[in-house]
Amino acid sequence: MTHYYFIDLDIKDEQLLSVIEAEAFQKFNCDGIQEFTLEEEEVDRILGERSYSGGDLPIEVLEEVEQVLIEEGKTKRTLFFKEVEDARSFMEFLKAWGLEAKAKANEGEICDWNENWKRNFKAISVTDNFQIIPSWEKTGEDPNKIFIYPGMGFGTGNHETTFLCLKLMLDEIKDINNIRSCLDFGCGSGILGIGASRKSKTLSRVDYLDIDQEALKNTDYNIGFNTTAQAKENNLFLPEDSEKMLDKYDLVFANILKHTLLEQADVILNKTGRYLIVSGLLEGQEVEICKAYEDLDPCLVAKKKLVKNDWSAVLFKREL
Repeated sequence: MTHYYFIDLDIKDEQLLSVIEAEAFQKFNCDGIQEFTLEEEEVDRILGERSYSGGDLPIEVLEEVEQVLIEEGKTKRTLFFKEVEDARSFMEFLKAWGLEAKAKANEGEICDWNENWKRNFKAISVTDNFQIIPSWEKTGEDPNKIFIYPGMGFGTGNHETTFLCLKLMLDEIKDINNIRSCLDFGCGSGILGIGASRKSKTLSRVDYLDIDQEALKNTDYNIGFNTTAQAKENNLFLPEDSEKMLDKYDLVFANILKHTLLEQADVILNKTGRYLIVSGLLEGQEVEICKAYEDLDPCLVAKKKLVKNDWSAVLFKREL
């Protein structure tokens, strides 16, 4: 049982919420975020006679349920902090932004955080024949499945941006088996790099880069769950390890927030050899990113945009 200080946020502006959550992790040592959950009783209430018995909800039904909860204002996030000073500093940050009325601070014991993850993380179908499966449900290797243990605050594929990145790779990169190197920039759980390893038969090296050592630990853990999806060489890097990275990668994923995509544009573009998939963008923000990236590198052309709910992702291809 672990003692946590937690702050409930009731902010409906997705763009503002994304920035605040990023600040919580980067500057205030946030230990994890619990999004609103889909309880069985709530699902039954919303779907009525269409309630499903057993199995996973189809993705379109899941989105319908989530939209109803959003419209009802049930979109609260809970941010967890191990240290009281971090929680207090974060509350001061919210106060400076005029958001103190949108936040409520508490503290208490949490028996098993991981059980919360397990209860809320279900299998996700990216396409008809490609799924993201919780690692605790693994019964054997499968070339059409990624096995993920999410960890606190890292990607599961459930979030739209991760889903969109994988969807673009699966549907739009027709020469995936000519990809030999991949960079997962801001890797989180490593799901994107692992996904590339799963789909490309020629991928020989995947580098995973993150500013958070815990994210790299989670990535390493997940690589171990996907033994037949591993490239011949897998490397875990912090920013200070940049000299160990390749000059160029055939495929780069950058699923981070807009301001980081702009701040790190030179680094991301310099590392892109053939394909770049960016996300972490609210719908509409991709316009600024596309213009900025194509201005900086005219040979890199936006080929495809996908939108899911309020989020967007873009596939770029280098035109030689």
